[in-house]
Amino acid sequence: MKKRTILGVAAMVVVAALCVALGTWNDKPKGGAAGIYTPGTYTSKQQGYLSEVTVTVTVDENKITAVDIDASGETPTLGGAAAETMAQAALEANSAEVDGVAGSTFTSNAVKAGLADCLAQAKAGGAAGGIYTPGTYEASAQGCLSAVKVTVTVDESKITDLIIDASGETPSLGGTAAETLTQAILEANSVDVDSVGGATMTSEAVKEAVA
Repeated sequence: MKKRTILGVAAMVVVAALCVALGTWNDKPKGGAAGIYTPGTYTSKQQGYLSEVTVTVTVDENKITAVDIDASGETPTLGGAAAETMAQAALEANSAEVDGVAGSTFTSNAVKAGLADCLAQAKAGGAAGGIYTPGTYEASAQGCLSAVKVTVTVDESKITDLIIDASGETPSLGGTAAETLTQAILEANSVDVDSVGGATMTSEAVKEAVA
């Protein structure tokens, strides 16, 4: 009887130990999903209207925590004011996809390109300037009367050259739009530029092909 009691107690001790061990294992924090960004502060410089615009973005693993935009070389009442508005908008939206400010198109585009660059760096683990794979790329998209062909050359961080062949479009509309958009996209380092009035289909074809 005594032997059975000892064995019973030993078994209970073993079971209790296993329960404690399993309970402790189950209480351990489970690994969460990886964050969107590598926490840190990232900077990008983009050409505005009168000067370079410097965008500095701080992020934690999942959101933008601070945005600072130095547009001191721009016109204070236009570009300067736009920078302040867009910094607040980006912080609230937790995104680089914010509206530009009317009357400050060049500064607005520079800010958006800078925000996008900073977030791309954060997603890439801080590898600054690693947005693109350097090279020359060709694409086409349907315009109003014909396919619009674009040839884009990029380095690691920006568009360095852009050729748009809209020769099949109406010269006074689509042709003119192609010239205007070429300059705008190069200056903004982005396809997020205004379409040209009267040539919407050509404009959208250009932006689609470049993107």
